[in-house]
Amino acid sequence: MAKRSRSTSIQGNLLVATESTRGLKATNEDRACSVRVERVGMCFGVYDGHGAVGDKASQFTADQVIANLEPLLVDGMKEEEALKTAFLQTDDQLKKNRAIDAELSGTTAVVVLYRQTGEKHEAWVAW
Repeated sequence: MAKRSRSTSIQGNLLVATESTRGLKATNEDRACSVRVERVGMCFGVYDGHGAVGDKASQFTADQVIANLEPLLVDGMKEEEALKTAFLQTDDQLKKNRAIDAELSGTTAVVVLYRQTGEKHEAWVAW
């Protein structure tokens, strides 16, 4: 039987909501996050784990992408380059993590950086 999980929060002046439905597996391998990122605004991520420990891979990736991304942006790296660098760093960290068999498990990731400055809205997307 499918099980749904929902989350709603207010981030600044944005209402953020997520929903995930666990399929036939015992563990939901999906993860989502929304985090305020200094110098940019908001960061949204959706991660779909797969394999025997896909839930661990998606959680690790959700945590590490933000942990790797924020210092790059604070140090002034352009958004496009910071996203690429954070993804590469996270991939390397996942492969080195002995608690997660990244050879047979992993995750997809879609991350959006969003900034509103007055009337101007900007978004950078990486996957």
